[in-house]
Amino acid sequence: MARHVSDSDRQELEAVLERQIGVAPAATLMALLPPVDWSEFARQADLIAVRDDLALLKDDVAVLKTDVAVLKTDVAVLKTDVAVLKTDVAVLKTDVGVLKTDVGVLKTDVGDLRHELRNELTTMRADNREFQSFVREDLSSLRVEMLTQFNRLVFVIIGAMIALAGIVMAAAKL
Repeated sequence: MARHVSDSDRQELEAVLERQIGVAPAATLMALLPPVDWSEFARQADLIAVRDDLALLKDDVAVLKTDVAVLKTDVAVLKTDVAVLKTDVAVLKTDVGVLKTDVGVLKTDVGDLRHELRNELTTMRADNREFQSFVREDLSSLRVEMLTQFNRLVFVIIGAMIALAGIVMAAAKL
């Protein structure tokens, strides 16, 4: 194992050399000796290995640059997709609002129709019992039909809300 050479060791060597070979030759020789241990110097093989490592790093950097470019493109596509989803969500919200309004109108219409039918039934009861029976059958089938339509609308609204929730959750994951 090589011993570490200190500054005092170098100065002592220089003094001995000055006495043995003279001041100028000793200064020249000391200038030619490295100021650090030989273990600190890079050998030719070390430089070749570093050059090879640098070449590999350059290749890796080129691959990374390509990957980053692809990622940037993917991010841009995702941003566009998110913008489209946001627009779709806004349209769905508008559609749900329209459906809610339509349901409100239908509820009002159903309420109005019930009121009208009850008034008519009251008038008809006074006129003819046989006619009441006929009107009751019509009223019953009309109620079933209206309830069926109302139920369909409710399921459409629920379906639209579920779809909207799914889109919102998908957009939130992006």
